[in-house]
Amino acid sequence: MPAIKVADMTKIPKKYKGQWIAITTPDTKVVGSGKSPKEALGAAKGIPNIVITRLPEKPTHYLF
Repeated sequence: MPAIKVADMTKIPKKYKGQWIAITTPDTKVVGSGKSPKEALGAAKGIPNIVITRLPEKPTHYLF
């Protein structure tokens, strides 16, 4: 079983609050965003090793 990784979402710019984002793993660089997961995925087309998630309004931590 792979180890659980912690993503510090507090370092993602505030302009993405409340949006769906595509981030690279493991460095959590935003490579796409949008109002839906489909928009975020489309913006990140062709980039390997991404995770799609919704960035909450308030800072928090995720496990993935």
